[in-house]
Amino acid sequence: MSERSQVWAKEELELLVGWMEENKESLKGKQATWHKDVKDQLFADQEEITVKRIREKVNNMKAAWRETRKLREQSGSGVKPEDNAPSFVALLEKKCAFFWRLDEI
Repeated sequence: MSERSQVWAKEELELLVGWMEENKESLKGKQATWHKDVKDQLFADQEEITVKRIREKVNNMKAAWRETRKLREQSGSGVKPEDNAPSFVALLEKKCAFFWRLDEI
């Protein structure tokens, strides 16, 4: 199975976001360095999770966070029927599952 076709498990994402929360200072350094730290500290025994996959996931999470943050900051934003979300907060979480945690980072 190729790297691209593998989906991150919720538990793996929880570990990644948790690591980022606990290591905020490391995030200010070179991305390549802390991506390798994540691999070594969290996923050393998982061959399918490579530094490249970590980098891609972090970049995708950042992009989702940025788009969701833009939505939150738009004046007049609200929930439309086609959003299929019960509230604006639920809509933000639907667009970026870890929005509030990433926003704190």
